[in-house]
Amino acid sequence: MRRPLLGKINPYTKNKFMLYIDRIFCSQMDTLGKNSGCEKEQQNNMYFIIIAFIIPWLIVLLHLHPKDKKLIPLIGPFGVVVSFLTNELGLYFGFWEVYPFPDSKTIATLPFNLGLFPILGCYMIFFIKKRMTHPYFVVFLATLFTTILEFIFVLMG
Repeated sequence: MRRPLLGKINPYTKNKFMLYIDRIFCSQMDTLGKNSGCEKEQQNNMYFIIIAFIIPWLIVLLHLHPKDKKLIPLIGPFGVVVSFLTNELGLYFGFWEVYPFPDSKTIATLPFNLGLFPILGCYMIFFIKKRMTHPYFVVFLATLFTTILEFIFVLMG
């Protein structure tokens, strides 16, 4: 009989790990004074991860990658570095605060830094290469779209 590569997952350990994560998250909510509704806060966090990380990567892998295979490996890492630098400077100097982890700020911006912002940069370069319009206009439209998207995230909570 063949053994699995990672071995069997002990359900007790898995549940213990999830309880540990829940305790950390709820203690962060306690520091904010939001102890009631901790489960709802976790559900909102999952929505942000799905919207900011998973959906952009699915879209880019299904739409952009077949059209231009070199664009994602060339532009994506640069977009990640720029988004990390910008967000870390903004968080450090107190220009903004990202929900739901105000104490561990880098973790809260991780789905956006690795998902949404590099993908938007890849699409901006793709449209600059593809269209014959002025590149400044494409940069303006990409910036406007990103600002509107961030405003929607602020309205969501």
